[in-house]
Amino acid sequence: MQSYFMLLQSEFETFGGDRKHPDALLLTQSMELLIRHLVCWHSNASYNSRRRMKTLVAPRPLAPRHLNRVLAYIEGNIGRDIALCDLAKLVGISKHHFIRSFRAATQRTPYAYLVDRRLARAVDALKHNALPIDQIAREAGFKSAPGFSNVFKKHYGMSPSKFRAQSR
Repeated sequence: MQSYFMLLQSEFETFGGDRKHPDALLLTQSMELLIRHLVCWHSNASYNSRRRMKTLVAPRPLAPRHLNRVLAYIEGNIGRDIALCDLAKLVGISKHHFIRSFRAATQRTPYAYLVDRRLARAVDALKHNALPIDQIAREAGFKSAPGFSNVFKKHYGMSPSKFRAQSR
């Protein structure tokens, strides 16, 4: 639960009031985590059931063909709002199983992977064209320029404008 609330705190600190609509993938992943925790630890499940749940075999990673399909979808739709249910449907598994299998295959959650790809797209645009930063942010899939700047600064230790100036 602590990691769940740390994730939410990080998102709200990063995007604050700049975000009118929260990211669908983040919301769905967060909701799945919270529901799983509540059912696991606060339902009528017996202690032994909970113990068995903790010792389940590690999730199997997505098959390479499924992973490639998901990654291609993310790349092709990076500027749009990508929903967790859409990614799970691509490979025909539940959202919860998709999160676990994706993480087993990439060592990152789908949301973390998406943010990394959006940042990579923005970095490429900052290096190779003179578009305004707010336009780069939108085209990379960020909902606001201030939110993009905060995420960028967390990952690269400098603002997008400073990065652009240093890379030219």
